Amino acid sequence: MMTLTQHHNISTTAVSTAPPLLDMRLQTTHQKSTSKTTKKTTKKTSKTTPKTTSKTTSKATSKTNSTQKISQNSTQKTSQKNSQKNQKISSPAITTISSPAMTTTSSPATTTISSPVVTTIPSTTTTDNTTTDTTTTTTTTVNNVTPPTVNTNNINDCNDCNDDVDPVNNTNVNTNVNTNVNTNNNVDNTNNINDVKNVNVIPPLLTLDCLEEILNHLLDSPETLHSCILVNRIWSQLAMPLLWYNPFGSSLRGEQAINIFNSYTSCMPDELRDELWIRGIYFAESKKPLFDYPKYLRGFDWFNFQSAIKELVDNYCYNGIGNGQYEFNNKVLFFEQFFSSFLFSRCNNGLRVLKLESIFNIGDNSSLNCINMDLVNTPNFRFLFSKLEKFEVKYSSYNYYNINSGGNGIESFSLFSTKLSMCTRNIQHLNFSIEESSLSPLSTTSSNSSRNHLPLYMCEAFWELIGVQNNLKILEINEFWDPSNSELFFSFLSKQSHSLTYLSLNGISKLSLLLPFLSSCENLETLELWTVPDPDMESLLYSSSTSKNLSIKKLICHQKKGDQESYCLTMGILIWMSNHNLQELYLLKAKPKTLDIITQYCPNIRRLHLNLTTSLLLKHLPYLSTLPLESLGLVNQDRSSLSIDLLQRIASVLPRTIRSLEINFEMTSQGLQYFLWTFKGKLRKFTLRGDNFSNQYLQVVTHYAKVKLSLQEFEYSNPDSFSTEVLDNAKTFISKVQCCS
Repeated sequence: MMTLTQHHNISTTAVSTAPPLLDMRLQTTHQKSTSKTTKKTTKKTSKTTPKTTSKTTSKATSKTNSTQKISQNSTQKTSQKNSQKNQKISSPAITTISSPAMTTTSSPATTTISSPVVTTIPSTTTTDNTTTDTTTTTTTTVNNVTPPTVNTNNINDCNDCNDDVDPVNNTNVNTNVNTNVNTNNNVDNTNNINDVKNVNVIPPLLTLDCLEEILNHLLDSPETLHSCILVNRIWSQLAMPLLWYNPFGSSLRGEQAINIFNSYTSCMPDELRDELWIRGIYFAESKKPLFDYPKYLRGFDWFNFQSAIKELVDNYCYNGIGNGQYEFNNKVLFFEQFFSSFLFSRCNNGLRVLKLESIFNIGDNSSLNCINMDLVNTPNFRFLFSKLEKFEVKYSSYNYYNINSGGNGIESFSLFSTKLSMCTRNIQHLNFSIEESSLSPLSTTSSNSSRNHLPLYMCEAFWELIGVQNNLKILEINEFWDPSNSELFFSFLSKQSHSLTYLSLNGISKLSLLLPFLSSCENLETLELWTVPDPDMESLLYSSSTSKNLSIKKLICHQKKGDQESYCLTMGILIWMSNHNLQELYLLKAKPKTLDIITQYCPNIRRLHLNLTTSLLLKHLPYLSTLPLESLGLVNQDRSSLSIDLLQRIASVLPRTIRSLEINFEMTSQGLQYFLWTFKGKLRKFTLRGDNFSNQYLQVVTHYAKVKLSLQEFEYSNPDSFSTEVLDNAKTFISKVQCCS
């Protein structure tokens, strides 16, 4: 015989394991079985009562039977109500979960939604051979649990929208609801969690920070930024400030200059536009733009700004607004001051880049080629220039009287630098380029010196700006001071020895002061010398700086002429002190002694560019074969045509690791073909410099790219060497073909 509890357990397990669509049938059958069991129990209890009971006991039993019948009726009514509720719960919940948001239809995730239907089944407990019905208590607890309602329309809207909505959050909400229901009903939820992890989740969109970081790398590509503006509203809001970051960063001609100023005037109030109209400049009327372009200004190149003003005035002068050079100059002067004042007043976060450049011509004292605005007395000076990160001063004049010509000379630049050093501490890139022709022999220490230089008080203004910076990384400067004051210059420069990574020097004359400074620079990676200082042997002999290693990884020397002995000695010392740290070396004048030092002390060079004779090249070919070169540039000083045998000999010795090769040889197209096919490596970039090249040379390079399938970039120096048809054919096999200077 099967007991009542066993029968109940079998029925509940059968219902719990049944699929959702069979809940209705199982529930009705279970209601019939429970009604039968209750009737049997009442019959057994009536049989077990003794016949010899009194009337009082018979009345009591009759009362109990009546109460049992009432309870049976109540249980049947409640079960019917629960079945109707369960019908409403089961079907919508299951159908909505089978939406595209969760594609696992037959997984346990769908059965968990129907778990409240299972738990509404009445259960009976047996204690001391008596049965008690607990249907009413279980139904009350189940009714307190509200089933989850999922709207498929909302899920689809979240998947299709372009806002910052993470589809993963939707799945997490669903799983949280399911786990809450299952824990109340003691059902295992491990399968549901595993299935949710396996759901194909749509990856989230790029965050605004990531997108802004990507767009920041496009500052030098205004065409690309303009395309980004047309994507959507978010892209437009991120790309527009970058597009107007430095509008005068490059030269503007014709319509480009007019369009820039037309956009700026559309942001002006009516009073300023009327002032332009009075001066004879008529811009087309337009509505107020969606963006206030002047407030995005962060970079300003004064020379390109002046050139754009000239293009603007020249366009209107030739349209009959004015004639004559005098009127033209007055208009340029007015509009330069007008637009610069307007832009500086509307810049809402200060400048980051400022480039000042003035050029005076011989016998020309006009103010067209210099800065016509008093920058020292600019309103909101601290707010406008305190956040500068890059500052350049380029000055050239062939007339010394322009040095002290009020606000137009080099003295105004020195005063501006003095005031700038009081409020600016975060400049990372400084460039002072003052040509010797613009200087005056006013030195009080060496009146017989043949070199020109600035007065000491002007030099100290620029030096002070160098010394007060907190993290100067790049410095480009030429020697515009008296060499006797070089020690004072290096005292200011030594304050930046901990932060400098790039140093470019032109005309430095004291090697004995340069070497101790270089040895103190722990982070200096690049040293660029336009002229090589003459060595002071007496000072070098007593200096301990030559025994220290330099941290320089890249050494560039542009000097072609000069004393051969001093050049070899200075470069030899620098190369020897760099030794194993040196990885890149560019020499425009390679000498035998210098190459011997390179061969002995620099085994880690990866990028090498040499300008040397054929005999030196052949002598040091064995050394080249031992280097782990990635880039190599060879220029033949002899300008003599190299034979095919010699070209094959050179190509066979070159390391296979070379991926970028630049040559400047006199050779035939057949010689170039033998050279490329003898080389054992796979070139990715090839540069061919020279003037006597024809279409046959490019056809050789194209054939090499077609067969090797490795060449991705080709550069040539003469723009008239190849025809358009041959160039178009080369571009089908080489991704980047361009003319280089």
